[in-house]
Parts: sequence; structure tokens; C-alpha cells
Amino acid sequence: MKICFIVLAHHQPSIFHKLINRLAGFNADIIVHIDKRSDLAKFEITDHPNVHFVEKRYKVHWGGWSLTSTICKCLKYGLEVSDADYFMYLAGTDFPIKHSRHFTGFLARHHPVNFLNYYPLVPGIWGYGLIRNYRLMDLKARFVDVRHDEQESYTSRISKFMASMVNQAENMANRYLLPRDKTWIDFYSGSSRWCLNRDAVQFLVDFIRSKQSRKLRTYLRLATNSDEIFFQTAILNSEHKKHCISFDESAAREIFEGKREAMPDEKRVYLHYIDWNPEREDPAILDESDLPALDNSDKFFACKFTEEKSMGLIDLLEKRLSDESITDSSLS
Repeated sequence: MKICFIVLAHHQPSIFHKLINRLAGFNADIIVHIDKRSDLAKFEITDHPNVHFVEKRYKVHWGGWSLTSTICKCLKYGLEVSDADYFMYLAGTDFPIKHSRHFTGFLARHHPVNFLNYYPLVPGIWGYGLIRNYRLMDLKARFVDVRHDEQESYTSRISKFMASMVNQAENMANRYLLPRDKTWIDFYSGSSRWCLNRDAVQFLVDFIRSKQSRKLRTYLRLATNSDEIFFQTAILNSEHKKHCISFDESAAREIFEGKREAMPDEKRVYLHYIDWNPEREDPAILDESDLPALDNSDKFFACKFTEEKSMGLIDLLEKRLSDESITDSSLS
């Protein structure tokens, strides 16, 4: 069972290098995209032939269509250079918490199952606002982006002013334009942490370049968090939904028709451990105190790690994953 990891990174190069070094131990190809605004030299990998950097780099904006588009371009590249059975999306601040042999064995046992979180986007739930309102995320990010513009300065004040003008344009559009038509397709959302079989990925790559996807692409360019909508909506409105674990099509249909209450939370089938404790960060930044929870988890990866808080935990995980004497029971 071969895997192709799609890794997008823009900061935290120390964690990125540790992640890539660990993934290189899998039977895997690794497709890497480094944000165009980041210093590529800090992310260079030269000693792993199965690591493929995307040559054309893009400015990727949180919440914008640019993120969705870049992921799809990486998937296309992955199909060209890898014969993988599965494709998995990772951020550069993710890290494995189980040994590679357990992960590949798990996928081999479950192939061709797709691991894709989902919930129907219907009125009355928080996520409905993602598609209800007009949003200009990529345009706004041209002026201000907290990842790269954290220092107060004359330039940043101008940028924030321009971003506020975009906010006003959004508000005017939502107030005076006709409401967005959301009835022409069943919209789904869910986590961007997914693992999809090759046929599903081939469908996505073909679909996003087709005339059939034009309306969806145009719609999501003016939405928020399209990376958490496009993949779910495309897959679950296609024949590939039959391989999505825990997808209840009849229940989803009743939700869309108003015959059943909306799901209170997404169906979580992703292979990541993520702590959504509201008393911590959103999501929680993991540290050494989280090790017992990771030990007790049946997940294979975890999110989120930072250089400031998580290096001690990563060192512990690396030691465990590298220790060939470790028992299978502590890794399963």
C-alpha cells in the first residue's frame, strides 16, 4: 500500500523538516508546496529522492480559494509522479504519532475507503454562513495577512485600511445583492484533513478542470474556507461517495429536505488527533502534557504543533517512533 502525502507549508520550518524526515520513512511519495512569500531556502530538502517540490509556487491565503486551488494542483502533480493508492493532505505543522507500518497496514485493510469528514450545510448551523455570505478572502489577503504582517507600521496601517474597505464591500454585497442561490447542489463541509483513494483524487483533478465544476468554482471563490467545502461537496455529489466511510446518504438527504435536524457536528472520520478544547487554542497547540492523550488515541497523525511550544513533544514522539524495541501495543 503506497501513500502520497500532500504537504503545504508557509512557516515553522523546523517542524516541517522533522515532518518530512519522518514521512520519508513511509512507503510514500511527498508533494511539497511552499508559500510563495516564504523563504524557500529554509525548507529545502536534498536527501530524500521521494520528496517532490512543486516548482510553481503560489501565494496561499487562509480561507481563500487560493488554498483549495493549490491543493488541487498538488494532487495533479502527485498523480503524475506517484503510483500511490492513497493521497493524504497534511499541513506543515502536522506530525505522525504512530509508526508507518501501522498506518500503511490500516490503509491496506480498509482500501478503497475514503476518510472524509462531512456535515450537510443547511440553515441553522454555524457553517451555513460559509456559503450564505459573499466573502472576498483572497482579495482581502492582498492587503493584510496576520501570518506575514504582524508588526504595526505605516505600511501595515494602510494595508489594514484597505482590508477594511474590502470588509465594507462584502457587507454592501451581502446587504444589497440578491441572496446567493444555494439550492443547485448539496453543499457539504468538513475538515481539510482527509485521506482519499486514487480514483477519488483522479476524479477531483478532472472535475476541477472541467466545465461541470465552473459554477462551483465561481461560487466558492466568493466564499470562506472553500478548502473545507470543495472536496466534500465534489466527492459526496459523485459516485465516489459510496467509498466514504460513515457517509449516510439517506440521512443527509433528509437533512437537506428539512425532514431531519441538522448534524450538531461534522462526522469525524479523519485520521488526525486534534484537540478542540474551547479553553485552549483553536485548535489546541500540542505540548508534552498531551502525550498521554496521543498514546490513548487511535489516530495516526496529530495537529497542531509549533516551534515555540511543541518541540519537546516532537522529540519524545521521534524517539518512540525510532525505537525499534517499542512494543506494537503502544503503537496501535
